[in-house]
Amino acid sequence: MKQKLVSADAAARLVSSGSTVSVCGISGGITPDKVMKALGRRYAETGKPGDLKMVLPVAVGDGYDILGLEHLAIEGMISEIIAGSFTIARSTEKPPRIYEMIISNKVRAYNIPIGTLMQLHREIAARRPGIITEVGLGTFLDPRQEGGRMNAVTTEDLVQVITLNGKEYLFYPAFPIDVAIVRGTTADEDGNVTMEQEFTLSAVLAMAMAAHNCGGTVIDTVMWDDGATMPDLTGAAMQLHIDHYDAAENDLPGWWCAAETVYGDGDLGTPKADNIACPDPCEGVVCDTVPDPDCDGDVAQTWDLPGTCVAGICEYTLVATEDCAAQRTALSARKKCSL
Repeated sequence: MKQKLVSADAAARLVSSGSTVSVCGISGGITPDKVMKALGRRYAETGKPGDLKMVLPVAVGDGYDILGLEHLAIEGMISEIIAGSFTIARSTEKPPRIYEMIISNKVRAYNIPIGTLMQLHREIAARRPGIITEVGLGTFLDPRQEGGRMNAVTTEDLVQVITLNGKEYLFYPAFPIDVAIVRGTTADEDGNVTMEQEFTLSAVLAMAMAAHNCGGTVIDTVMWDDGATMPDLTGAAMQLHIDHYDAAENDLPGWWCAAETVYGDGDLGTPKADNIACPDPCEGVVCDTVPDPDCDGDVAQTWDLPGTCVAGICEYTLVATEDCAAQRTALSARKKCSL
């Protein structure tokens, strides 16, 4: 079975240049910030993935500690944004970089209603042609006015005026979603995700279904994985490996383990004492299942075997060639929701 529990950096490598990526944040409420940060870090280091089309039903980032979309506000990384709202900004601070990019015509940008964009994901998931609504007629959303365009470099019409039974409506055509990045609470090894500690479901289900039914990728960032990689034993404290205490290693499940020392009435832990050394998370791990080949711009991506185990997670060396024809054909075939 393909490995589904991976690090944020490994998840970021699943996003190819030119992809249409859907993310919903509700400010910082359900923003998948670790993956957004990993994506920005990967672009800063490698120049990939670039030319992304970002679809944002509700603001991704809270303007404080959860940067969200700001991680991606790098010239060349994003080419277009379709958003109900973009990111939260504090009136006392300098505007977020993404707004500066929009104002200075560094990225194409559309602003359409939040509800319309949420419902459009549902239509994409159902492989229907789009959404028809009266919302926005005669306003800046109407293509006879601004069509939701946010700057001069945004010239194409995203929305159309149609007439049904003698009445005018706005029509928002569906488009394929290549990647949905969402946040949940708990995941299992099969990729099932629950949201019991998130304050809203919002458009998460529709986004995930849209990407899945388009043959794309759904990336979930979660707090817990039901014991698949993080310890989850009743009555046992979780402890971090005594030799792996830095901020990066703290995020790797392999450096955590369940306490084994008995205290009190049978609970496990070492209160007021040093933690024991956790077992080696790579013991017995064989890294022989590489990610699927993919196409990033004009470069075909494949991975070398064997991989290397790091904190219980398999990492593989990227091998790039210049022939992307086979992968591009496979990608086109996967976009099953194209109309």
